[in-house]
Amino acid sequence: MSATLLDPSTRAQLTERVRALESEAQPLWGRMDLVAMLNHLNLSFQAASGELRLKRALIGRLFGGVAKRVFLAGGRDFTRNSPTDPGLLRQGGSHEAARTELLQRIEAFAQPGGISDHPHAFFGPLTPDEWGVLMAKHLDHHLRQFGA
Repeated sequence: MSATLLDPSTRAQLTERVRALESEAQPLWGRMDLVAMLNHLNLSFQAASGELRLKRALIGRLFGGVAKRVFLAGGRDFTRNSPTDPGLLRQGGSHEAARTELLQRIEAFAQPGGISDHPHAFFGPLTPDEWGVLMAKHLDHHLRQFGA
C-alpha cells in the first residue's frame, strides 16, 4: 500500500508542506483558490472523522468498490480536475485560520478514534489503513495543486 497519514514521517512531511503554503499561492490547475482548497481539506477530514456524514453517491455505489481497489491498492493518484462532492466545498474565511484548522485535523486523524467507520461517499467502507492512504493522497494532490 502507498504512503499513509498514519505513518508519523509521512504526516510530518505533509504537515511541513501545509505550513509552507503562502497566502499568495495560486493553483496550477482547478477552480479552487487557496482558502477554498484548505476549507475543502478540512471538510474532507471532517468526513474521515465521522463529524461530517456525506450520503453515498449512486456512482460510488456502482463503481466505488472497483475504484477503491485501483486507487488505493493499485497506487493511483488523484487526477487533475477530479470531480468534488458538493458537500466538501466551502468558501470564505482566512488562509491562516483554515491552515491552522487543517494542521489540527491532520493530527487528530492519526489519534486513536480519529477515523470514522462511516462509509466514504464514493469508495464505500474503508479500513483505518485505507483511510490513512486516501487522506495522504488527497493532501498530496492539493498541495501539488498549489506548488507545495
